[in-house]
Parts: sequence; C-alpha cells; structure tokens
Amino acid sequence: ELAPPQRTARRGGPDNRRTGCRERRRARRDAEIRLRERGRRTVGFPVGVLAFSTARGAVCSAAPTAPEALRSSFVARLAHKEKLAPEDCIQESVSLLIAGHETSSNTACWILHLLATNPEQQAKARAEADAAPATPSYQDFLAMTTLVGAVYEALRLYTIIVGPAKKMTRDDQVPGVPKGTYVLPNKTVMARCPMQFPSPDKFDCSRYVKGQHGKLGEPHCPFGAGPRICVGYALAQLELVALLHAVLRRYELFPAGPGYPEPREHVLVTNGPRESGLFLKLVPR
Repeated sequence: ELAPPQRTARRGGPDNRRTGCRERRRARRDAEIRLRERGRRTVGFPVGVLAFSTARGAVCSAAPTAPEALRSSFVARLAHKEKLAPEDCIQESVSLLIAGHETSSNTACWILHLLATNPEQQAKARAEADAAPATPSYQDFLAMTTLVGAVYEALRLYTIIVGPAKKMTRDDQVPGVPKGTYVLPNKTVMARCPMQFPSPDKFDCSRYVKGQHGKLGEPHCPFGAGPRICVGYALAQLELVALLHAVLRRYELFPAGPGYPEPREHVLVTNGPRESGLFLKLVPR
C-alpha cells in the first residue's frame, strides 16, 4: 500500500490549493478509467486490472513523496526515464506479465508433471542435481545437461505458445506462398517429427545432450528463431533449471494418486493446466 502523502506548505490560498487538488484528482481518475477500459477491450478483464494498476503506478511514481521502491519501479522507469506514454507503459507491462511469467510458470508445471510420471528420468535428473553445488553459479546451471534436457523435452511435448504467425517477406519463401502472407507454423507437429525425435512420444532428457534439440530447441522453436527470438530465453532457461535443482534436491515427485484429475492442456495465450489443475505429491527426502 502506498503511504499517504505528507502535508507540505504550499503557496497560495486555501481556495487555490483545493481547486488544484480537485483538478489533479479528476484528471488522474479520468485517465485511469480510459486506460482501464482500453485494457479490457484489448485483452480481457485481467489486463483491465493491470491497466488500472499500471496507470496508477505511472502517476503515483512521479510524486516527490512516493516511496523509493515505487519511484525506481519498472513502470516508473518506463514513464519517466524512457518517456513513454501511459498506454505504452501498459503494453510493455502486459508483455512482461505474459512473456516473462505465464510461459515459465506453465512450463514448470509440465516439467514437474513429466518427472513425476517418469521415475527413471526423475532419478537421472536428481542424481545430476545432487552432484551439483548447493549454490550453483550460472555456468554450473548450464552444465546440468539432464535438467536442461528436461526443460526442452517439456517444451517439446507441451507446446507453450502455439503461435505466433510469421509474415512472408518475399514470394516463395515457403514454396507456393506469396509475399505478405501470414504463416502459422505447427509447432506440435514439428516437435513430434519421428525423423528428428525417435520415439517422439517418449520423455527423454538425454535428447538434449544427443543434439536432437539443437542449442535452443531449433527443431521445434520454443523460443522462436532469427531476429525476433525471445529476448528472455536465457533467463527462462536459467529460472527453470534453478527450480528443478532446488526441488529435486529436497523432494521426490509422485502423481497425486486416485481421486485427483489428470492435468489437461488448455490453450489461451499459453498452454497450461488451467481447468484441470496440476496435483502432485512431494515427499521430503
């Protein structure tokens, strides 16, 4: 919660001060309503809430009495250092929420589900986590090829982002497709191509060290490719490997058992077990 602003002496009479405060409050309220409604029309109610919060943060962070955490926040930096309009601040915040949080959290769900239902692969991954330092460095995380392989296998078996479509920049870039056409690659089919992935339905963490995933999963493009590759792919990979390292050193993973639903894919912007939920049993080691 924001601390209430401290009262400070201002020049001018009481009437001028009250009029100025009313005008500022009215302008801020009108701006927040417009931005909230724009967010709702663009993506849906949750983004409308985000639009309201972002607009409020952009306004409040400018106050000299605002806490340091708010004045140095991501929204404040966009609004005041980068000189972006509130509408642009909202779009950047939405991108950060969806691309930086939703994708990684859903991927983590599918990795843990796959490890819980494949005890042999879980044992190999745990052995690697146990052999690594308790507080790994960035290079230590990169060297955990079984855990990295688990990440790319989950991304292969559960396509997190189905799109986006690609615009052809010249004729026959894809044979028979004219320039300017949008093409949506079928990542699910790409990820289960038996010529690239023998026994494609099998969860096998060793595929990464065998080179089947390439360096960044190029055969099925979980992070895209080319000049518009995901700018956060390195952070996403690091977060997921760090999570697996921490969990596997402390717990054994099992399916939740009878009475709990099996996780089902549900695709909105990303693919996650939204409707079914994901239930696991974690047993301390």
